[in-house]
Amino acid sequence: MLDRRVFTSRNRQAVFYAALVLILAFAAFAAFFRLDAAGVNSWDEARHGVNAYEMMKTGNWIVNLYRYTPDYWNLKPPLSFWAIMLDFRLFGTTVLALRFYAALSMFATVLLVARFVYKRYGRVACLVAAALLACETILYRFHYGRSGDADALFGFLCTLCVLSLFWSQKDRRWLFLSGFSFALAFLDKSWHACILLAVSGLFLLLSGGLFHLGGRIWTGMLACAFGPIALWAGLRYATDGTAFFRGMIERDLLARSSRPLEGHGGNFLYYVNETLFQNSLGLLMLAALACLLLWLVFRRRRVSASTRTDALLFSLWIVIPFVFFSLAETKYSWYILPTVIPLSIVGGVACGYAWSRARSVVFRIVAVALSGVAVYVVAGNVYCTVSVVMSGTIPPIQQFLRGPVAKDARGRTAYLEDTGDDDWQQNEIYVGEAYADLRCMDGGLAAFAKDPAGVAIVSTRLCSAQAATAGGLHVLVQRDGFLLLTHTGAAAPTRPGS
Repeated sequence: MLDRRVFTSRNRQAVFYAALVLILAFAAFAAFFRLDAAGVNSWDEARHGVNAYEMMKTGNWIVNLYRYTPDYWNLKPPLSFWAIMLDFRLFGTTVLALRFYAALSMFATVLLVARFVYKRYGRVACLVAAALLACETILYRFHYGRSGDADALFGFLCTLCVLSLFWSQKDRRWLFLSGFSFALAFLDKSWHACILLAVSGLFLLLSGGLFHLGGRIWTGMLACAFGPIALWAGLRYATDGTAFFRGMIERDLLARSSRPLEGHGGNFLYYVNETLFQNSLGLLMLAALACLLLWLVFRRRRVSASTRTDALLFSLWIVIPFVFFSLAETKYSWYILPTVIPLSIVGGVACGYAWSRARSVVFRIVAVALSGVAVYVVAGNVYCTVSVVMSGTIPPIQQFLRGPVAKDARGRTAYLEDTGDDDWQQNEIYVGEAYADLRCMDGGLAAFAKDPAGVAIVSTRLCSAQAATAGGLHVLVQRDGFLLLTHTGAAAPTRPGS
């Protein structure tokens, strides 16, 4: 009697919502808390920040700029730059603004996955899938949910594209959203989006839907998929011809596929190791596979058409990116991170199915075992993710640029001399531009000597305040192990609003 009163449908639903809110609260914490507490990374976060800042400053929405010239190294279309520019408008040109769209994309992915799995597979699957995704440490360490790169937005768009294929089984018009999501994914990460073409094309072919779409669906889908790309390509071509597109093809596609650029190579199992063996997720996948095999052995009825379709689409969503990126010679760990999303969903679905079948002794054992593995994976990743969120530090040069330089040298040409290096690093350029609107010039003190209106930022390990003064320079500020120098008799810095 007590069991019936406690485990009513309403109580179970209340427990589900409470657990889901807790998971989403952790996802928000992992994505947004202390988002600007860590220093900016040169590759590729700072590059994106500089591109977006200079595009905003010049009013150029088509050509990404680096040091106020067209950037033919970062050969990505402009969607991620536009997202950062929007953040700059909302929050100011800060590190928080640089990273906010990536954190929002990460959190939105958790929300989207939770809703999809709940509607399609039930409460247990929803909670497990959302928990796995929300706490997955590799999605917060580097280049994804807490970094101003294009990858977290790409992961969200990949998820939206593939989930639209699921929804299109009931209403073909969802293919329009799938195609549009592909277009945005291409405008975000360029050739990486080709995995979505492969997943979508093979799914429609193997599921038998490719030749039964009708002219209206085909037209709308192709227009949504390629219309935005063609519009951007036309505007970019009108600006600088074929230069950017040659770089996209020759370097970002052909060179990265044929040889390991910048020393980033690996064997064919590189991405399997990065995704499955670094974070215990592989253990859950093995357990889920064992559950699937057990179900196939003990099943007493034929597999339904919807189950076969789901299994096909999940398999394509997982396998194609692994094969696609493993065949390329250049390998970066973050290329494969969007695949963590379907892996988390599969883990959740396996747990949910095991619990739904727990009426038999065999599946009770399987359900308990799967739950134990899921709890182990989630608990370990929660601990590591909290450590990542709480451990960020800002390098002294970035602290100096954010503080004294932003206050006392705004808008000046600036030269840097730090431990014998007289060139600006990408992260220093971003912080210098975003916080102080500097024009960052290479050449160090030698170039500074020829610019009477400029300022120099010099490490105190190379030059003391006394030595700078004795050399005829004026010390504006000394802090964080750096000096801010001007020429004696130079005009005072112009303050905003003066």
